Amino acid sequence: MKIIKNLYITIIFCIFSAQTLSGNPNIILFGLPGAGKGTLSQKLIEKYQCVHICPGNLLRAEVRNQTNFGKTIEPILAKGDYVPEQDTFAFLKNKVLEAHNKNLPIIFDGYPRSVKALKLLDSLLGDLAIKKSFVVLHLKIEKEKLLERVLKRAVCNKCNKVSTQEQTHCGACLTALEKRPQDTAEILEKRINHYMQIEKPLLQSLRNYGYQMLEIEADRDSEEIFKHVCKLIENPPSEEHPKPRISKRNVISDEDADLKFISSRTQHNPTEKSAQKVDTQTV
Repeated sequence: MKIIKNLYITIIFCIFSAQTLSGNPNIILFGLPGAGKGTLSQKLIEKYQCVHICPGNLLRAEVRNQTNFGKTIEPILAKGDYVPEQDTFAFLKNKVLEAHNKNLPIIFDGYPRSVKALKLLDSLLGDLAIKKSFVVLHLKIEKEKLLERVLKRAVCNKCNKVSTQEQTHCGACLTALEKRPQDTAEILEKRINHYMQIEKPLLQSLRNYGYQMLEIEADRDSEEIFKHVCKLIENPPSEEHPKPRISKRNVISDEDADLKFISSRTQHNPTEKSAQKVDTQTV
């Protein structure tokens, strides 16, 4: 009975989420590094003219362009540390406001990455009265299947299109493709471990804040995934369903989630400093 009940709740979430997507695809993409968030983002951007807000791409661009902010964060990224949450949010906030002022839909690619970041983002989206238009697409894939995918990928630093290393130039803008320095087995393992620590508390907090969740099986051809998401955007079910309630005993507060994450990291490495280790700000 418990399995049937959970399945029913998942179906209701999916249907309600599809309705939320309709007409205004404001999306938060969530999933393991290499799950296909970047590839799906690019396809959705081309079709719906969404604004792509990806901390990794944007922060790396600041460093490449040697802006004042880029010069500040360059040593942080070089050491493999996170740019502080407040600094990252302040930087991304400007991108959100630009998109909102132009009335363009937004895709958050791999952001927020912590309960603290979610709290900041939720407040901003609420103030802009666009929170209810957002839905979370959770790309699910077994971590064992990620290594080959990540090690083979190459990226266009001009348009951020992700391709396989069999290609030498971007199919969209003909720029030479480059392999990300952080796309190694060692760094991928560290990034996966980090993700596994934050996944449950962050997903629970997204639910607590009222965001609708739609799970997408990501171990499929990228074009198949894209068509599936487009179908949900363009042809949502006509029936209206009430938002499922979440039992209070399952609710995790922001403070509890962050404390659990910090505690688990401290136990794993007692000498670790307060600076959070990064996945090199990529997704």
